[in-house]
Amino acid sequence: MIDRRVLASEAFATWLRTVRSGSVSHAYLLLGADTAVRGLFADRMAAAVLCPDYGCGVCASCRAITGHCYPDVKYYNSDGKMKVEDAEKLIEDTYVKGMNGHKFYFVDRAESLSPAVQNKLLKVFEDPSPNVTIVLEATGESGILPTVLSRAKRLYLPRFSVEEIKAELIEEGHPDGKAEIAAILSDGRFDRAFRYLEDERYEALYREAFEVLTNCKKSSDIAAFLDSPLFAKDQLPTALELFEIILRDCLAYLSGDPRFTTVNRDYYIRQIAAGFSPGGAAMAILALAKARKMLTFNVGAVTVAETVLFDILEAKYKWR
Repeated sequence: MIDRRVLASEAFATWLRTVRSGSVSHAYLLLGADTAVRGLFADRMAAAVLCPDYGCGVCASCRAITGHCYPDVKYYNSDGKMKVEDAEKLIEDTYVKGMNGHKFYFVDRAESLSPAVQNKLLKVFEDPSPNVTIVLEATGESGILPTVLSRAKRLYLPRFSVEEIKAELIEEGHPDGKAEIAAILSDGRFDRAFRYLEDERYEALYREAFEVLTNCKKSSDIAAFLDSPLFAKDQLPTALELFEIILRDCLAYLSGDPRFTTVNRDYYIRQIAAGFSPGGAAMAILALAKARKMLTFNVGAVTVAETVLFDILEAKYKWR
């Protein structure tokens, strides 16, 4: 299902062209935050090279690769705790000839690698063994040493729309309503969508976010909302995500853009947007970044909730 969408993406088509042209490099940086898509893409990268039919998906080689039991495809750092000794073992293994002529090494969470580990891996980036490809998988380039970046070719994961994710979830048998909310909350990421599906609280939090932004109209209203489940300590990051999705749709509406992330919520978006100017909506979105920073400094949940609601109201009235 998701596999099919990954294979149909332009990102994977680009990789296939590279494989067919015989120009596979020894070092890649696979960039993208969606861990579900990233894992599938990595498997399919290797299968495209090691399968006689460029990754048919059904042969013994393809099944072994997707099952993570193919001897020439190895995975590292799934727990984000790779050590220098692990990197040394990886390097040693690259000198062992592969069974089928090519070996792949996938290092996940590359942004979490210490400088010492990255400097160790530079050895195979600078002086690779023949028929060896090392792929560093990362959310983004931040945390990757410039010396590593300069020696790796970039590959970017495909991104998917809310509609595509919703359709995929429905195809997998999830109810329409839950699939819609999970897709909206996912921000284009399947890993997030699956996480939201596993917890029924998210549907209630989604409705509550609209309730708060619709009915919190003045500073004296704030106290009435502070006991909302939306502002429980473990839910605050989700609350901020929900507010951002809704406020971005408000900004889109105020700017004349009819394309909303939320689905079937146009009435509520118009209601919330009615109190904002485009500048005010933009400033309200910026207030969410301030709230996230407060969370990193372990500021109390009630203080963060109170501050963010006050800042949103201030943005609404100050920028009229």
